[in-house]
Amino acid sequence: MAALPEDFLKKVIEEVAALKGIKDAQQNVKVNDPTVAACARVAYSQVCEECRQPFHYGERTQVFDDYFGPLLLRSMPVDRTKPIQVFVDGVEVAPADWRIVKNRLILYDQVDTDTGETLYKNIEFTSTCGIPILETIPRLFTATQLQAIGNLHRKDSYGLSEVAWEKGVARKPADAGQLLESARQLLGDLIYNGHGYSLDGE
Repeated sequence: MAALPEDFLKKVIEEVAALKGIKDAQQNVKVNDPTVAACARVAYSQVCEECRQPFHYGERTQVFDDYFGPLLLRSMPVDRTKPIQVFVDGVEVAPADWRIVKNRLILYDQVDTDTGETLYKNIEFTSTCGIPILETIPRLFTATQLQAIGNLHRKDSYGLSEVAWEKGVARKPADAGQLLESARQLLGDLIYNGHGYSLDGE
């Protein structure tokens, strides 16, 4: 499992604290508030869950039960400078027998998707993938920020400790707990529509 993107989360935490006017005893923006930090981490996990993929850079294994044709990879882009392994039913596939085209894994040069027949089963694709600097995707940053603010508003329902700030404490949940609609609209084409999944807990 790849480590959480701490630099990205730090920027989200700082902006949420500034937007909500959360201040320390000296009336400076409290950029390291633990409750805001917890809300931001939960928000990033919620965004990844909504998009059905993690975005941060790291090594991970993508699993596919069946292969009918090119497989849309779940976590991308793939770092081709790092080792890549492909297994079909527990047997490693030689690098000459697979390729990646437009974020899709093609096995044995099989490109026909019209047969509808399962060609191979139990495919595992291990690589280093993801986006090294998440801030380069503004929609992802804004969606995480909006969700973090929503989480902050309903922090009591998450069991997070209260934090008092200049403008008071919002006790009523902002929604029923699902991803906020404004954040969801920003994510759009970041949602993974393939049938791969992970056993790494991401």
